[in-house]
Amino acid sequence: MLDPLGIETAILNCLYAIDSLHNPEAAVAFASAVNDWQIAEWLDKELRLRGSIVVPAQLPELAAR
Repeated sequence: MLDPLGIETAILNCLYAIDSLHNPEAAVAFASAVNDWQIAEWLDKELRLRGSIVVPAQLPELAAR
């Protein structure tokens, strides 16, 4: 998809409703898992892609990690 359009760099934006999880441990675990998945399945396979991260915004101290 990138080649026909001549795209040199693209940003992935993974929308996952981490903020809707009420269990703090689950929110942190899901955010980490989504970020790891994005790296393994997309970023490691295509150097032109950049990723945005998913964070548990309801837990700022953990989101910073």
